[in-house]
Amino acid sequence: MNAPLQAHRVGSTTLPDERTIGWACYGDPDGDTVLWFHGTPGARAQLPHDAGDLAIERGIRIVTVERPGTGDSSPHVYSSIIEFADDLTFVLDDLGIDEFGVVALSGGGPYLLATAHELGHRMKAGIVLGGIGPTRGSDSIVSHTMLLVPAAALLERVRSPLSTGLSKLIHLITPISDPTVDIFMKLMPGDRAHMTARPLDRRQFTADLINANERSGVGSAVNDLILFGRHWGFELRNVKVPIVFYGGSSDVIVPYLHAERQSKRVHGSRLRTYEGRGHFAGYTTPADILDDLRDLWPQKPKAVTKAADAEKAPAKRTAAKKAPAKKATSKKAPAKTAAV
Repeated sequence: MNAPLQAHRVGSTTLPDERTIGWACYGDPDGDTVLWFHGTPGARAQLPHDAGDLAIERGIRIVTVERPGTGDSSPHVYSSIIEFADDLTFVLDDLGIDEFGVVALSGGGPYLLATAHELGHRMKAGIVLGGIGPTRGSDSIVSHTMLLVPAAALLERVRSPLSTGLSKLIHLITPISDPTVDIFMKLMPGDRAHMTARPLDRRQFTADLINANERSGVGSAVNDLILFGRHWGFELRNVKVPIVFYGGSSDVIVPYLHAERQSKRVHGSRLRTYEGRGHFAGYTTPADILDDLRDLWPQKPKAVTKAADAEKAPAKRTAAKKAPAKKATSKKAPAKTAAV
């Protein structure tokens, strides 16, 4: 299945231990970089169908990043979510990204906050769309998501067969994927109307999962569930990057309480409430996301940006010579196939 949104560049970064992290680029190739973290499950094309055009209008390059075990990212198991930031650093350096913003959907939320905690000197702003909150420690939020705490140990024991089973299930329903996703969305009262009004978002969402599964499966979804039942490795009060938490008041997947509580605990953050909307309230309003990012991280005049890039260029070349262990491969997306 072809996705409506096409990447202008896809590739992967090879880490020092020879693992790879897959990524794709959309929007303005010369714009400010905004990383986009997929949900659980998801992959590098889990974006609103018009995100590329909206990003171009705002001078933004969107770089989607696949977590280990999904798409072009090698299987790998973190002991806690905070470790993701170490891998992300190599992707940033590989793509020459000094400053960046981050958007994260649902299960990508904890990874955004880990990035803000560890790379706050480079991260300028963040948007969390229906992100799951902590289940452990002083930041834990009481809701059905706390069932992941006792479930984590069981999931860890069946990680491999469960990942294989999930992949087989997606493969099985691929021929009827569109009606299957339609039925799922109709069961989400807060999302039904907006997903119906934006059918290309549903198509993009479905094509992303199918393509990721064909490439290597979506094992990161099982890894996510295990890590959500553990302590994240940091406290929310120590996150200093400005973040907007989006919450739908009718979200039945990640209750609105998660957005509300996290927004109170992260310094300088804001809460955007969508009354009567569900889990995908932010996903179906991408203009709000990019406008909020630009509000937190105003665009620099191009003359200033070019001058800064010229000053940093020699330093980047020198740094590259000092790190021969890191290499990257990339390829242009085929013109007639989905770049997902």
